[in-house]
Amino acid sequence: MPFKPSKLLLPTSMDDAAEVLSENAGHAVIIAGGTTIYGIKYSGLLDHVDTVIDLSKLGLDYLKEEDGIAIGAYTTFIDIARSSLIRSHREFMAIVDAIRAVPSRQLRNMATIGGSVASSLPYYDLPVALTALDARIRIYGRSGRKEVPILEFLEAPLKPKLMDHEFVYEIYIPFHEGSSSAHEKFTINDFDYGIMTASALLTFSRDGRIEGGSIAIGGGIPNLVTLDCVKGLRPEEMIDEVAELARKEVSPIEDYKASADYRRYLAGVVAARALRRAAWRYREQ
Repeated sequence: MPFKPSKLLLPTSMDDAAEVLSENAGHAVIIAGGTTIYGIKYSGLLDHVDTVIDLSKLGLDYLKEEDGIAIGAYTTFIDIARSSLIRSHREFMAIVDAIRAVPSRQLRNMATIGGSVASSLPYYDLPVALTALDARIRIYGRSGRKEVPILEFLEAPLKPKLMDHEFVYEIYIPFHEGSSSAHEKFTINDFDYGIMTASALLTFSRDGRIEGGSIAIGGGIPNLVTLDCVKGLRPEEMIDEVAELARKEVSPIEDYKASADYRRYLAGVVAARALRRAAWRYREQ
């Protein structure tokens, strides 16, 4: 039977939402911006769903500062990209890059950060940037609140690490002093998901050498991959090493868009580009 839900539920409190999710476990889906649901509704993956749960009455559309930035799960991409809280910190600019890389203005206006993360799809841009930035996913359920690292949360495509009664209510991104970030994407046209994507976060010492950081790689791979940056080097001294390591660490898929070998090559390209751009951003701002 095709995806044709017969019920729409709008809980009005966090506890109510957890209870509603529990009561409808196995045949319900949470809708945020609705862009992922629209994209897969004909795939058969939602044919078991007869109930849609809308959390829009919980007030989860916000950005606030707290030793980092906390973003409510229902905050849209466009509101995040325009936020002065995000744009005033160069370590968060990979988020802006990733949102700019989303295929269309309509998607940026509708898609939400919670939906993007909870979909747990490695070819989405924003989860790659959030992984490089060491984001943490804040979850609510019948037992209360908890927080997990994003890589632990993104267990498998369309299978985030959530219990039946749990939902994402917030994403937290810590500050990274002395850092800069960037996101890069390679795609065959302006309206498609990335064949390979990468985000880099670089932390610098006063003499311009790298003190720490990470690179996250996504796109045409089953799960996101992270690489640690080599400490003590200048960015230009580690570009070739990062590109080669990226190609070794990924296990790309093969489809009509690209062969696995081509994707492996591109993993090195986008990782190097993200590293260069993050370094340029640090020096220029």
